Amino acid sequence: MADTSLPGLAFVIAYTVGGNELEPAITAALLVAVGLTVVRLARRETLQYAFAGLIGVGIAAFIASRTGRAEDFFLPGLLLNAGYALAYAVSIWARWPLIGVIAGPLVGEGMEWRKDPRRVSVYTKASWIWVGVFLVRLAVQLPLYLAGAVVALGIAKAAMGVPIFVVGVWLTFLVLRQGGEIGHGSAGAPAFRSGSPGRAEGAPAEDRDPPRGRLATAHERQPPGFLIIGAKRAGTTSLYRYLTEHPEIGSAWRKEVHYFDRYFDRGRDWYLAHFPRRGKFAVVGEASPFYMVDPRVPGRVGDTLENVRFIVLLRNPVDRAYSDYRMRVRHGREQLSFEDAIASEDERLALSDDPASPIWQRFSYVRRGLYAEQLERWFELFPRERFAVIRSEDFYEAPGDALREAQGFLGVEPHLPAAFKPYHQTEYSDMDPATRERLRERFAPHNRRLYSLLGRDFGWDG
Repeated sequence: MADTSLPGLAFVIAYTVGGNELEPAITAALLVAVGLTVVRLARRETLQYAFAGLIGVGIAAFIASRTGRAEDFFLPGLLLNAGYALAYAVSIWARWPLIGVIAGPLVGEGMEWRKDPRRVSVYTKASWIWVGVFLVRLAVQLPLYLAGAVVALGIAKAAMGVPIFVVGVWLTFLVLRQGGEIGHGSAGAPAFRSGSPGRAEGAPAEDRDPPRGRLATAHERQPPGFLIIGAKRAGTTSLYRYLTEHPEIGSAWRKEVHYFDRYFDRGRDWYLAHFPRRGKFAVVGEASPFYMVDPRVPGRVGDTLENVRFIVLLRNPVDRAYSDYRMRVRHGREQLSFEDAIASEDERLALSDDPASPIWQRFSYVRRGLYAEQLERWFELFPRERFAVIRSEDFYEAPGDALREAQGFLGVEPHLPAAFKPYHQTEYSDMDPATRERLRERFAPHNRRLYSLLGRDFGWDG
């Protein structure tokens, strides 16, 4: 915005002070544009962004100098607004509303929203807002251009730049929030949603609730005695399957209940309905790997369950991040390269302060690997003896030993499955060595903090 507004203001000021002379006005606008470009380059912004404004001002200056009409300095902006208005209108007519085209890849779902007529309708309404924004600019500025009112045109362009853009963004936010595409985070910040409210990622909405018969008998069901709280892509599914093959260990209706992070508002009976009736097993449990990441979960668990135990699988965070990324690519939920996804993580997560939002669920590749800060929150509320921390690499190498450790931790006799079938194991290309080294250095201080916390070196920094 500054790349067009500030040079335009400089043009108007110089034009007025210079007695309506065109050459000083063009020079002033170009000098401001060059200054902004230098600032962008100093901030290490991409060449595209750094030079885009300068090129635009250069085109405007060229047209005005060729025609000798000062008002033609603003002609490219008018044409651009007309083009944007037409593009949004055509996208709506074609049922490819541009707001959806922009927002879909941003939240990692691509064009999946087009399969849902309700969501197409919401994005269409939001796109109409931008048709209006550009047409309002044209309605005010075009008559001034035709009348040759250079100063008034320059002031109108500046006044209708950032302010009307902000209004457009706010109205878009309201439409998306009303339509369910944006929710509120814990502090009221916007959080993009994918699908229906309360929907688990990748699961049909109608499958999230346990059967009515289970809900009716929730008071007869056994509260979980253990939770596998993390980490994702660290072997949690395999370990949970092996554990629940034990005759004394009962499984939840689904492995990842996500009660304490996504569905806490559905109540304790809804949660208990996921577990077997009392008396069938010595212990029952579930495995929701995002529990370790969400800062709200430890307190909620403490308020809900008594004497619960926690199993934590920790994988080299570099390998965990890449495995998570490859899974997203395989499911069609990630379009960026691994390097770009890592570089964009902070920007993506800034879209929501709700750790249960799809943004955080999908794109926290690095954040999920900061194990020490996550475990510290749990250790503040629960005694250390309630935690069994297993190194994933040890589990992969010797699953029987890790399983015996977990079974002993839960107070049952050793029981090994006939075969250790790996779950959710896939093959993918190796990570770029330079990227691996950068991530290793990035995680190194966090890993040392973890080793100090647990009194154990996991050997990930060699």
